[in-house]
Amino acid sequence: LVSKIDNLIEFQLRIQKKSFASENEFIQALAFFERETKGLMLLDPSYQQVYKDRFFEISQSLKTKQARANQFKKDDQRARNKEIKETKVFNPKEKFIVEHKDWVNSAVFSPDSKYVLTASGDGKAKIYEVNTHTLLFSIPHIKWVNSASFSADGKYVVTASNDCVAKVYEVSTQKELFFLPHGNEVYSAIFSPDGKYILTASGDRTAKVYEVATQKALLSIPHGSTISSATFSLDSKFVVTASRDNTAKISEVSTQKELFSVQHDGWVKSAAFSPDSKFVVTASHDGTAKISEVATQKVLFSIPHEGMILSAAFSPDGKYVVTASADYTAKIYDVATQKELFNIPHGRYVNSAAFSANSKYVVTASNDKTAKVYEVSTQKELFFIQHASEVKGASFSPDSKYVVTASDDKTAKVTQLYQSLDGE
Repeated sequence: LVSKIDNLIEFQLRIQKKSFASENEFIQALAFFERETKGLMLLDPSYQQVYKDRFFEISQSLKTKQARANQFKKDDQRARNKEIKETKVFNPKEKFIVEHKDWVNSAVFSPDSKYVLTASGDGKAKIYEVNTHTLLFSIPHIKWVNSASFSADGKYVVTASNDCVAKVYEVSTQKELFFLPHGNEVYSAIFSPDGKYILTASGDRTAKVYEVATQKALLSIPHGSTISSATFSLDSKFVVTASRDNTAKISEVSTQKELFSVQHDGWVKSAAFSPDSKFVVTASHDGTAKISEVATQKVLFSIPHEGMILSAAFSPDGKYVVTASADYTAKIYDVATQKELFNIPHGRYVNSAAFSANSKYVVTASNDKTAKVYEVSTQKELFFIQHASEVKGASFSPDSKYVVTASDDKTAKVTQLYQSLDGE
């Protein structure tokens, strides 16, 4: 009986959907259904309720199956859309230009890659939204702004200026929270990776570590001359300061003590830690970059150039070091082998060089009015960005999708490297 009822219900559902090959087949099926159901009810009127209960049960089961099938299709389409969106092709093109009234000293992206922050000789730092190309707000200073950077969570910005202060702004409210004073120009200011501290480097021969919560200076690092740059280790435990007194000092934040110093025969222009905080690289006007081990406080090896070295940085994966020099080249070294992999030639001084977050690419900024992007694995130039004047700096966005270049031509250019298959 159940089998017979199920067959009739199947016919009823097919009749309702008219899922037959021809009109004639549909008419025959309809006649068969009416004949069989009438005979079934004549056999026993109670079968009508059995039929209704079974029809409801089968209908609900079919609805559940169809809902699952529809959800599967939606999930599959979402996955396909995500794959299309995340599959990107290398297609460099200029996204937009940030304009200033004077040279642009630096330009960086926010940690989420949504904003770009520029520092200029016109006394302003500007925050632009990358997707809309619109100015969010400006941070004013009395004199030129040497650098500007975001906190690790992207909520705050700190600027360093020749007006002897570093200013801290909240991005969401666009308001100044406080400022940090020095006795002379402030050349750099950054947040610690854990967001607890701010490190400033000044022409007053000191670098200071401020506690964000209390705005008090916890540590003052003295040098015999101007401190051109200072930065934290990724674990926020150490700071390294680079000075015109020919030294770089490595200090521990918790103990507020100097651990050791790296000696050069010329101005130390910049210094940076490796991602694992085990090593520090110092770049000097004496034509060498030294890689020192923090634990042993010893220099492991040096990278030679035929001119001043203006900057040096580790790759995010810690495998490589890149140096930028006045000898018109940038060199990429393998840290493990201590060997040069390749060099990037320019027509004039190379002011800076930086790796992408995925360590696949390196970008160089030069006085020859170009920034070049190279692929590390192939050691080949992928493209270059042209400016009307010297390019002071260049950096990648954290998602490795964009490059921003800062130039003396009063602009910062945002270049999109990748385009997803859906056109974004």
